[in-house]
Amino acid sequence: MAIFDVAHRRQLVAELEAQAAQPDFWDSPNAARDVIDKTNRHKVVLKPFDELNALLEDAMVMHELAGAEKKGSPEYTAAVSDVDGLLRKAERVFEALEMQQLLNGPMDKCNAFLSLHSGAGGTEACDWAEMLLRMYQRYCERAGFEVEIMDVADGDEAGITSATFAKPSVPISAF
Repeated sequence: MAIFDVAHRRQLVAELEAQAAQPDFWDSPNAARDVIDKTNRHKVVLKPFDELNALLEDAMVMHELAGAEKKGSPEYTAAVSDVDGLLRKAERVFEALEMQQLLNGPMDKCNAFLSLHSGAGGTEACDWAEMLLRMYQRYCERAGFEVEIMDVADGDEAGITSATFAKPSVPISAF
């Protein structure tokens, strides 16, 4: 998988961790933070990549075990079910890794702000705006991003008329 450049990333992480182990590492706090940030950026890719490899290896072992069982037996069915579960999990990890790679531009690491406004739809629009806010918050949290509500204006009867929230630039999973 050359697009993730795993071997090079592992080498860089090893070099950066060696720098961090030096006794004078914290003599320059700004440089130390840069080294830690670089290490975390590489580890964010390596961790799911390693998880994906482990899941695929487990699936291959379970597939071999299923092949050794008699088709239709409870052991065969259980092994096939385990393979299916492992492959589904591997697919989710791969999709997340692929999305992470797609969002790898220089501006993709920056903060993001989202503002919602109910507009001129009355109570139903205010309810819908509140549902959208919850939906976006949950999506960001599942994606590993911390979400900070900046402003919320409640509707007259229900819901919200407007809301703004921010996604800080560093994913929670980086720590």
